[in-house]
Parts: sequence; structure tokens; C-alpha cells
Amino acid sequence: MSITLLSDTLLRNDQGQPVADPSLIKQAIEDVLNITLPQPKPGGIFTSSTLIGGFNRKWGLPLPQVPALTAGSVIVFESEDIAITTEQIKLLEVCGIGEIREDGFGRIAVNWLNDEYIQVKLAKLSSTSSLPPLRSEDSRLLAEQMAQRLLEQKLEQYLQKQLGYLSLDEGMSNSQLSRLQSVARQALPNGDCNLVISLLNNLPSNAKNQFERIKLGNKSFRKQLDEWLENPTNWINGIELKIADVERKFDDDRARQDKLAEKYTLRLIMAVAKKATKEKN
Repeated sequence: MSITLLSDTLLRNDQGQPVADPSLIKQAIEDVLNITLPQPKPGGIFTSSTLIGGFNRKWGLPLPQVPALTAGSVIVFESEDIAITTEQIKLLEVCGIGEIREDGFGRIAVNWLNDEYIQVKLAKLSSTSSLPPLRSEDSRLLAEQMAQRLLEQKLEQYLQKQLGYLSLDEGMSNSQLSRLQSVARQALPNGDCNLVISLLNNLPSNAKNQFERIKLGNKSFRKQLDEWLENPTNWINGIELKIADVERKFDDDRARQDKLAEKYTLRLIMAVAKKATKEKN
């Protein structure tokens, strides 16, 4: 006979102390059924312990945590030495064992796990890495949507990683940084990098000198901005993923992802300007 704990079980020893002692399972069952059980099989105890607590709503205070046996613990007895009826099993499963059973603790099952054998046959490894094609149009559409969202998540992570490497030298005025952010934000919905390019091409001489003199990394801020805006996909390296036979990447077939690359390039420019303003303040 096997006893499986379906929920955490709180048991007390003869001194009234809560303890996580699997031998108390035997005593608790004997108390419910008024029978005597043999000792568990050698190596037939599989248990673990946890701490359980609660909250006293009347006093508004937490209750002290006490040790308990965890759900999933199993104890196995020698079946031939036990005379237990179906009615007793039902009574045991309905009543449970231990304390605070009204809150779901102490639920058990008798002979829940039988000796069953499962034969597993491993699939043969394919000599190719190609994935099977999607058969239905709905499946392909769903895979494309999932791939696009995962790609955007990777882009977001890549943007934050790149931002950590970039730091603008001191000297750029807050007004120029604010103006750059404002125009990039205006261009963001349509991914129109030309708006920012137009701003940079029509700067007054003082502002133009700031963008050309101040460095971002090992390049002037103006040169770095021009490279990003003219080739938005260049800073996005090696981002790709595949769901079934649906691929999303920036290494080839760039026309499909150019607009997305432009939007993330504008976001990168906004983030660099915001970071520089924050560091100055």
C-alpha cells in the first residue's frame, strides 16, 4: 500500500510540536482508521519538508511558520501485511490527516501510483537541420506574427545593449539635445529618418559646430548620426530567428525590415540624447 500526500501536511509529535517527520504519517492513519500498520518498506519513504504559515485577520498579524511535509511525498507499506477495506480507504481520502484540513492541508491518496512501465522510443535524429514547412495558411500567418514579435523583442534588447556602450562627450547644449529628441519623436510613427537628416542639414553654424566637434565613441556625433540615418540596418548585426520555416533576420532580404530598422534607429538616437541630458543634469 502506498500513501501519497496531495497537499502539504502538518503533523505534530507526542509533545505537540509540529515536525516534518514521515513516521507520523503512519501514526495519523492509524488514528483515523483505528488499525495498526506495519513499518514502511526499507527505502519506501520519499518525502520533503517545507514551512507553512498564515495570517490572523482579527489581529492583523502573520502566524508563525511551522515545518510540514510537502505535497508529493510518498510512503510505501508492505501490502501483504495490511488488511484495509475499500470503505476505509474512502474514509481516509475524505478525512485526510493532520491539522488545518479545512484549509486544504492533509489531503492524501491511497495506492494512487501503481507499478507501471512506460516504453519510450526516441525519434531518429535528422541528418538535416531544416524544419518541416507549415501546412496551413493560418499556421503560417500565426508563425509570421510570432516571429515578428520575437524579432522586435530581440531588437529592444539589442538597442538597450548598444546604448550601454555609447556615451556622448560633454559640451552639447540641452537645447540641441532636446531639439534632436523632438524631431526624432516626430519622425518615429512613420519611421521617417529624412526629418532628422533635414534637421542636421539645416543647423545654424553654432549648433552645427557642436554636432561636428563633440564625439560619440570614436566618431563625431554628426558623423555617427549620418551613418545611422543613411543606413539604418548597419548597426543591427546578426539578429535573426526562425519559427518552423518562417525566418526573420536583418542579414538579408532587408527591404522587408527596413521600416522597422528606421524606427529603432530613431529610438536609438532619442535614447542617446536622453542619456546625455540625464548625465549632464
